[in-house]
Amino acid sequence: MSEASDDVTALLVRWRAGSPEAEEQLMAKVLGELRRLAASYLRRERAGHTLQPTAVVNEAYMRLVPQRGIHWENRAHFFGIAARMMRRVLVDHARTETPVVLLDFHAEATSEKVAMAHWLDGRVTAVIGTHTHVQTNDARVLPGGTAAITDAGMTGPHDSVIGVKAELAIRRMRTRLPVRFEPADGGVRIEGVVVDCSDDGRATGIELLRIPL
Repeated sequence: MSEASDDVTALLVRWRAGSPEAEEQLMAKVLGELRRLAASYLRRERAGHTLQPTAVVNEAYMRLVPQRGIHWENRAHFFGIAARMMRRVLVDHARTETPVVLLDFHAEATSEKVAMAHWLDGRVTAVIGTHTHVQTNDARVLPGGTAAITDAGMTGPHDSVIGVKAELAIRRMRTRLPVRFEPADGGVRIEGVVVDCSDDGRATGIELLRIPL
């Protein structure tokens, strides 16, 4: 362990014990690295983001102060918690500017999609499952105001094996040999969902969309 790591760990122990001097010394020692960490997160955000690294660090610090009672293990533990706080700051800021949040959850297991919808209930507007290409009949609004469906379906030819000419898909399954797939052209329709929501981003309704072409 480096001397710098030892110093930070010792300051964390003293801070946890209630030393205001340790808190001041700790912030002075880690402030530069916290700003660099905040700047790295902001570089991943959209251009023209209104937050600056110093503002992110200040807000994260205000959230860190009540965590003084944590049993800090070392310098890496501190920066891990600080990084989590910064991500929460950015998420909360995004919510104020963009209250409507849609998650397209591309997964095969039904249980994963249902679990994700419950976990995010009240935090996003909608969790829309995709991947299986088969529209499910479980569109609903959860108690926290998040709309959810296991799979929104497929836009394309439904007289097919998920968009591929049936005979080609069957040949591949039966022979287990490579087959060049070609798109089918029968039973084309648009599938999806229509989500209604309030200005604060809470879903008020969700309806299946199925339009033959």
